[in-house]
Amino acid sequence: MAAPNFEQIQSFSGVTQQLTQRAVDEFMAAYSVNMSVDDIADLASMIAEQYNMLGAELGAQWYDLCSRLANLEVDEAELAELDPDAIRNRARAAADKYANGATLENSVNSFLQNIIQDSIRTTGNANLWRDYERGMVSGRWARVPVGETCAWCLMLASQGAWYVSEESALGKEAGHYHSDCNCVAVYHANP
Repeated sequence: MAAPNFEQIQSFSGVTQQLTQRAVDEFMAAYSVNMSVDDIADLASMIAEQYNMLGAELGAQWYDLCSRLANLEVDEAELAELDPDAIRNRARAAADKYANGATLENSVNSFLQNIIQDSIRTTGNANLWRDYERGMVSGRWARVPVGETCAWCLMLASQGAWYVSEESALGKEAGHYHSDCNCVAVYHANP
């Protein structure tokens, strides 16, 4: 069974990073030093909701590619959305981090990176469960390092496709093991 090649995985990782950087740049362009913490939370929430949908689309495209490469006869991926209230709560937490001394760009970058990664994962997981319920079984996730990779990530990737979920392959949130981790989860399934 085929899986994405390294070039495709690198491309996916690169697009994910570009999406995050574009969201951060959009936030920083709209930010003003006169903004209150509430204004910062509102702006971050608004941008996160936009990029949530873009992340979901990216997750759907990745899912469709992996399915095609594995020769699986499944419906095209459906977009999944994160809860807008959860996004607002997380935006408020990021704004509060800034108010408590963290740099604005780091707080916003971490927040938006996590929102985009979560939207990609939520879409992928929702479609996996949809297809699992239709009879696709025995799937596993592999962790694939992209770019500069630390020894820890190489060790985790060396385990191959044995992770039971994308979250277990990458951790609960982006940068879970260390900041700026570029690892990608790749799904392997047996039809």
